[in-house]
Amino acid sequence: PYVKLGNAFMVSKDYKNAIKSYRMALQKRNSHEDAIIGLSDAYIKTGHVDTARKLLVKANAASPEFVKVRRALAELERGEKVQLQLDQARREFKTLSEQMELSGVVPLEVSVIARVRPHLYEVRLPSGKHALLRTETPKLAETDGSLSVLATRHADARVQAELKKKTDAEDVPYFRQISERDQLAFENMRFKQEQKKRLIAQFERQLAAPTN
Repeated sequence: PYVKLGNAFMVSKDYKNAIKSYRMALQKRNSHEDAIIGLSDAYIKTGHVDTARKLLVKANAASPEFVKVRRALAELERGEKVQLQLDQARREFKTLSEQMELSGVVPLEVSVIARVRPHLYEVRLPSGKHALLRTETPKLAETDGSLSVLATRHADARVQAELKKKTDAEDVPYFRQISERDQLAFENMRFKQEQKKRLIAQFERQLAAPTN
């Protein structure tokens, strides 16, 4: 009866009373496998993973024929291993994200309005705002639509003042296209970041997957 009561508390997520019920069952019979499984699960749900592991290890050593206990212990160890891998992947993803942010590189989709001078173009951002773009090459490739570039914030007060008079704008953003080498380095970081993102999703699915 105490095991059934504990199971009912588990369904309602009342883990405190579930633990009490399973403990009462084990006081009546300390080798009740279902009570051991229920109690270990309740411990895990309340964050007491070490206590759950000790309970399962002790029960497995005392009664090796307990198939459910052996499976639960194996599943707990598997989950802990996946959690460690997930934590590592999240740390690496965070580090890559910080490196990309500190680089100051931003992907831009721009429409070319006019060539101001070699290496310098007046462009329109997706928001409709005018901006300046200093390029690596003297002339941008001909394009009818938008142009994708990787750039960083730049500054040239004289040129910005000229454009401000032309466009009657309060502020003119100024960007500089990054070099091919810097672009390869940034794309490499972005590729690794996407890999980590997929890996994180994979580990999260593994942890969320129901056990057999």
